[in-house]
Amino acid sequence: MSETASQSAQKETEDLLRYEQKFIGINEAIGTIGKIQSNHLHFTQLFRILDMTQPKDVFLRQLVTKDRTISLTGTAKTREDLLLFEEQLKNSACVENVNVPLSNLFSQKDLEFQIDFTITLDCLRKNAL
Repeated sequence: MSETASQSAQKETEDLLRYEQKFIGINEAIGTIGKIQSNHLHFTQLFRILDMTQPKDVFLRQLVTKDRTISLTGTAKTREDLLLFEEQLKNSACVENVNVPLSNLFSQKDLEFQIDFTITLDCLRKNAL
């Protein structure tokens, strides 16, 4: 083998090794991104749940989240509207531990309320609306 052919083969081998190292780096980065994405929580699911469960005469004033616990405050036109909201939240597969304090139910009309619940981890991991 001539010296030129040997140098050419060596350069090709070096190039292949360089590309292989780049591929390894890219695959590692893709793996890291995949792990991050699998642990990302999509709170847009919360808005989907509220859209499906909130009666038309229940008005939300404030929404606070801490980890997966959600606290809502607002006004319900009637007690029945608030009870319907509670029931629909409890019936949602994505909601757990719905808590409506009894003090919310003292009035018949124009009730100020607070509802606390937990949204399931599985639902927060979904990225579909």
